[in-house]
Amino acid sequence: MTDIGTTLVARYALTAPLPHDLTNVAVWAADDQVLGRQVRVVLPSGPHVAATLDAARRAALVSDPRLLRVLDVGVDRVADTLGGPGTEVPYVVTETISGRTLGELVAAAPFSAGVARTIVGEAAAALESARRRGLHHWALRPEAVRIVGDRVLVTGLGIDGPVTGLEEADGDLGSRRDADALVGLLYHLQSGRWPGNGLEGDWLLADAPRPVPAPRSRDGAPVGLDQLAPQAPGDLVTLCAATFTTGTGPRTPAEVVAALEPWAALPGEAPTRPAPVEAARAAAPAAAAAAATAAPARESVLHPAVAGPATVGGAAAAPVATASMPAPAVPPQQQSWATQSGSAPSNQVPGGSGWDGPNGPGGGTPDGGPSPLLPEPPRFSRDRLPRSADEVERHRFDPTRVVLALFTAGVVVATAFAVVGLTHNFKPALVYNEKASPAAAAGPQPTTTSGATQQPTAPAQEDVRPVIASGQQVDPPPQGDQNEHPEAADRAYDGDLKTYWFTRTYNTPQFSGLKSGVGYEITLERSAPVSRIVLDTNNSGGHVEVRATDAKDPTDGPVLASASFSAETTLKFDEPVKAKRFVLWITELPKTAEGKNRVELNEIQIS
Repeated sequence: MTDIGTTLVARYALTAPLPHDLTNVAVWAADDQVLGRQVRVVLPSGPHVAATLDAARRAALVSDPRLLRVLDVGVDRVADTLGGPGTEVPYVVTETISGRTLGELVAAAPFSAGVARTIVGEAAAALESARRRGLHHWALRPEAVRIVGDRVLVTGLGIDGPVTGLEEADGDLGSRRDADALVGLLYHLQSGRWPGNGLEGDWLLADAPRPVPAPRSRDGAPVGLDQLAPQAPGDLVTLCAATFTTGTGPRTPAEVVAALEPWAALPGEAPTRPAPVEAARAAAPAAAAAAATAAPARESVLHPAVAGPATVGGAAAAPVATASMPAPAVPPQQQSWATQSGSAPSNQVPGGSGWDGPNGPGGGTPDGGPSPLLPEPPRFSRDRLPRSADEVERHRFDPTRVVLALFTAGVVVATAFAVVGLTHNFKPALVYNEKASPAAAAGPQPTTTSGATQQPTAPAQEDVRPVIASGQQVDPPPQGDQNEHPEAADRAYDGDLKTYWFTRTYNTPQFSGLKSGVGYEITLERSAPVSRIVLDTNNSGGHVEVRATDAKDPTDGPVLASASFSAETTLKFDEPVKAKRFVLWITELPKTAEGKNRVELNEIQIS
């Protein structure tokens, strides 16, 4: 079905298979031949493909630098090598992955409490951004969280949960499952053991890396964090016990954020935006000198798996000073888990919500150590080996040749016009009321060359492809008022799946009895044959029709195709129809993921 060299939608050329830990997926490295970049292509299979594509489209709308970006979602028909009709291949395109997973890092040695607090806090804030858009991870695990330079990256949102069948319709259950997994990561990072359940199922490959389970007490609950990590601070021990022993822990990622904040920044991160790693390294000598004069050196908490040399020139290397930053904001209505449970962690100070901070009474992290440091790991991606210089040069786009070619073509055209103008016999350009000569009326005559007769050549057929020039909402009076969000009409063909045109929201799918339908007019750059229109939407249900007409009379002419809305709605004509304008006419409103009666049209593809 797919192999090295397979190209999806004439754009993504598969170059090499990539390792992964899930069933029902294949993962490939690929070249984006349009934008000249490396991408990662996930090919889902199994009984949950439709749900996976729908969730991936919604994940593409979530913008957070701590979440792996979804770039494209769709289905393409790959030709059969034996000449058959081909196979439909669903795909999800994401940015490439680099850094190291938490599973890889913890396998070398556990993290300090301060670093664990920072990593889980950042991951929780990212999943809270997704939760507000109605998305949950459902399959959070050590292999789904990475440390990339100076940031935390959560992968698999909108893919891992639905493709494995773990996703359910209950959003509250999804929030609680993500919150439990986040606290499980906190336990795992400090102890090297996994306290929760769910990683034993067959949704993971048999040879996939799995964390070592935590030992259990007589009641079946994992032993306390302090038994495996004696240096763990009291608030984290209490948080893990409430989650895995009494079942009274956080219920949403926002409550995990509230229970952990504030936390220190990872190295190279400034209070408001990430700072270059080079700047942090340049500040190291000054910070070391200041530390040497201010106080004796303290024990480093660098993670052994990524720490650099312990000594420089025979002297202990001083830790690089890092600025603390507040944790991501939590909505006012989200109270901290500690407040809701009625007890505050034992190491909190009055009026605080976490540890003392790098400049507070404890001088560092909750466990009494210095501010946590996590150096940047080697910038090496398992997805694709670094390119050679020749390969980089081949993929680099050089506009010089294109500019020179266009300039040369312009000079040639201008010269041709000048020659024609100078040699013209000054006859009138247009002749009115002149009867055609008999020879002209008879049409082109065969010409004779050296006794041979040449037949007239038929004009070549021009290959005209449909290209969308503009679009507009259609809400004709007297039932309508031409106000179905006209300001958003151009979002339906802007090439960005994160934006969409949408109608007003009605109480019923039948427009609350106010009108018989609304529509959207597609205008092409020129009249062209069209055989299929594909609509990328956030909807399901309802009814849409397409006609070769315009906004003045949107229901004029025969219905060329009709369908119910889905994530990818295909309107395929019985035969190609040549026209410049087409109207999508919605006679019944579909529902959004939130259950609203309105159309959300992300993108129109016409062919």
